Amino acid sequence: EAPHGTAHDLYLKYLESDGKVAHFNPSALIFALANALETLGEREGNEPLSQYAVELKAALTDTVDRGIVTADLKGKTVDPDSEQVVDMIGFLEAVEKALQ
Repeated sequence: EAPHGTAHDLYLKYLESDGKVAHFNPSALIFALANALETLGEREGNEPLSQYAVELKAALTDTVDRGIVTADLKGKTVDPDSEQVVDMIGFLEAVEKALQ
């Protein structure tokens, strides 16, 4: 289940597009995963895992700060006119690029 509780609705939209467009609010999913990894790293004394989680959150924030957002965040940044709306895959690729 997505952190915001709309996974079922989003999955239905995905099916309606014949599996071509995914809208699963990746920013919330990435942030939740990064927080979980950071906590796990801290509890297990795994500094590389904790550091990766911090870097993942920074890459996520950097991506949104650069105006690359998914439709669920459209119009919610500090500069809505410069936003580039991408699908879930495009967003994940942008976060991956920022992480490198």
